[in-house]
Amino acid sequence: MHEICLKLFLHRYNTELLPVVG
Repeated sequence: MHEICLKLFLHRYNTELLPVVG
């Protein structure tokens, strides 16, 4: 049942890292 936590983590990770990488 950690799907929500994982999705939130990935979403935050992507939103913080995407502008820097791409």
